[in-house]
Amino acid sequence: MGSKLQAYRRNGVKEYMVWQAFENQLKWFQLVDGEYQQLTPDSDGIIRSQVFPGLWLAVESLLKTRWRRY
Repeated sequence: MGSKLQAYRRNGVKEYMVWQAFENQLKWFQLVDGEYQQLTPDSDGIIRSQVFPGLWLAVESLLKTRWRRY
C-alpha cells in the first residue's frame, strides 16, 4: 500500500480498495482533501462508494465466503 498509494494520490484516484486475502480484511479508501480516509461499513455492514452510485459491498458476507481455488 506504499508506492501504489502515492501513485493513486498523485493521479487523483478518488477511491480504491485493498482486499488482504491472507488477513481476511477489506479496506476501502476515499480521497478527501488530498488524503485517503478509510470508509467503514454502515449499520447493515455495507460500504457504499461515494464516487460510483450503486457500487457497494457487504463486507462481512464477502469475508465469510469460502472461495474455491482451482
